[in-house]
Amino acid sequence: MNPTYKTVRKRLRAVRKAKDLTLAEASRVARISAVTLGSWERGDRKPTLENLIHLCNRYEISIESLVKEEEPTQLLMKIYHKQLTQGRA
Repeated sequence: MNPTYKTVRKRLRAVRKAKDLTLAEASRVARISAVTLGSWERGDRKPTLENLIHLCNRYEISIESLVKEEEPTQLLMKIYHKQLTQGRA
């Protein structure tokens, strides 16, 4: 089963929050406007695949983590574990 866009947009927001980034901080990291990023997270606009790949690269996560049938809790735990091992949490 393919994930819905609703799932992807919720995961985008969850990843940003797990990385303890505000929308403004995340937009600087991703080098896109906060308005654009916010519209993706709210579902007002849909990012292209290219945009999603760019954002995943900036967030240091795989594109699969946004679209793979995986519980959001598992995704967030992986992010947190990576931060711990890199001394960022």
